[in-house]
Amino acid sequence: LLGDSEVGRSIEELVSGLGACISRGSLSGNFDEDNIDNIMIPYDELAFWMQRKGAGKESGERVSRIAKELSECGLAAPMLFDYSSTQERGQSSLAALYTAIEGVLPLLENISLDEKINPPYPVKRMKRLLVVVSYKICAEVSWNLAEVKDIFQPKDKRASMVVREALK
Repeated sequence: LLGDSEVGRSIEELVSGLGACISRGSLSGNFDEDNIDNIMIPYDELAFWMQRKGAGKESGERVSRIAKELSECGLAAPMLFDYSSTQERGQSSLAALYTAIEGVLPLLENISLDEKINPPYPVKRMKRLLVVVSYKICAEVSWNLAEVKDIFQPKDKRASMVVREALK
């Protein structure tokens, strides 16, 4: 069952979608920055700040700035931040993934270091966001590797050579 990539993709999409629904449902008016349990996929963090901005309750400038900068992350790396993307896992090239990573990491660092965000972006939230972004990156690489044919039964090459060539 787990070896079937189509079934695996469907299960992962279901789990991710359910988790995203649960996390967004739990936001209803409660914008607790210390609660990082709602960040299950990178989009959840973007949704948290966008909803908070939409509610317009407190810290307008700060919340708007964070929401804007996280939106820029989503634009720089849609494969990491857009849960509703029609692009299936493993369908993007590893070169595109690498470009997305190079684009999004400086943006995330800027959010942490931006002196105009006062009080600063919560370190605990950023650590959690980096964990879920890292998970998405690893999952994307895993799906690409799973599609490599003959990875464990190469005829004239060692498996490491097959993997190395597939990652180019």
